[in-house]
Order: sequence, then C-alpha cells, then structure tokens
Amino acid sequence: MQQNVLLTEEGLIKLKNELADLKQQRKVVISRIQAARELGDLSENADYDDARNTQSFVEGRIQEIESMLEHAKVVTKSVKADGKTAIGSQVAVTVEGE
Repeated sequence: MQQNVLLTEEGLIKLKNELADLKQQRKVVISRIQAARELGDLSENADYDDARNTQSFVEGRIQEIESMLEHAKVVTKSVKADGKTAIGSQVAVTVEGE
C-alpha cells in the first residue's frame, strides 16, 4: 500500500505539466525508434540505442508521476505563529560564516 504523496497546488500543477510534456516526448521517441529501425542492423545502431535509452527513461518517469498523482493529496500552505515549519512552508537557510 502506497502512502499519500503530499503536494502543494503548485507542485501538483508542475507534475501534471511534466507528465503532459513526457507524453509528447514519448511520441517523438517512438518516431526516433522507428526511423532507427529503418536503417537496418540494430546491433551497432547508436541512434537506436540512444532512442531506446530515452524511451526507458521517459516511460519510467511517466509511471512514477502517474503513481504520485494517483496518491496525491493537496495541502495548503500554512504560516504558523510559533515559527515552526509545516508542509508547504518555504524556508531560507543561511550558513554562518559565509
């Protein structure tokens, strides 16, 4: 059982946009694979190998994002009066001496 993925509204939008971009890339990669196959011998075809590697990355990331979106729970940004951070908080970190 996968736990909820906590996202801000902005994070949810970014993931949805990335997913849409990856689905467009998927079509381009499929075309690249088909074009590389038409060149013949695949055993020494660098274009084919590169396209397959790209396809593997794109498909893996699509699955990852779809799983995240399936389990996403949108949280609202909150400001706590006690100075503590919460989900969705933005913090600035400084290193002393630099």
